[in-house]
Amino acid sequence: MTTATNYTTVSIPSSSSDIVYTPGQWSQNGTSMCSTSQGATASLNFTGLSFSLSGSVTLPQSALPQIPDDTQSLLVATISLDNNTLHKITFNASLGPASVTQSPLFAMPQFTNDGPHVITFTNDFDGVVTCLDQINTTSVLSSSPSSSNSSTDFATPLPPVASSKNGSKTKVAIAASLSAFIVVLLVAMILLLIKARKYRRGKLISASDESVPEIEPYRTSFRSRSTNK
Repeated sequence: MTTATNYTTVSIPSSSSDIVYTPGQWSQNGTSMCSTSQGATASLNFTGLSFSLSGSVTLPQSALPQIPDDTQSLLVATISLDNNTLHKITFNASLGPASVTQSPLFAMPQFTNDGPHVITFTNDFDGVVTCLDQINTTSVLSSSPSSSNSSTDFATPLPPVASSKNGSKTKVAIAASLSAFIVVLLVAMILLLIKARKYRRGKLISASDESVPEIEPYRTSFRSRSTNK
């Protein structure tokens, strides 16, 4: 069985209360938080496997007079994780004003330890403008097992369910019994109807016999007529 890992990325804007700024050394500039003070930091505590930071770092003309002309690698900002420097931003001051704006300004490849961690963005030179736009963190959303051909998952058995075949037999038996009852009832009704008709017919015949009197045949006495003559 192998494990499928799902990741989620959360974007944390510079205005979020989750980001802790050095008091009094950062100010809002549009959607960014910026600082020109050396040692100013912006920190975020998170649990995850990687992160990226978006922002900008600018070396303005106003900061050049305090920099020796032959300075070719001036450290202006650092990005660290758990107090370990991961990325340094440097400028060749001998070339004059400079600026770097990237999205992201730095991206950390995935690491095995999911923390908790602390991300810190530091301004390392007074007069340099460091701006933070947002920090994206990636963490594990869930880990779910995925089955393979060589594994077997056992689930809790469900209670037995009555067979649909037995249910069908019961329904058929009920239907047959009901049909037989209906047939018997119809036959009984037909027999009662026939018997009622016969009884009614016999009663009509007997009534007609009693109401019509029997008429004796007319008899003519021919013998008495001939005698009188």
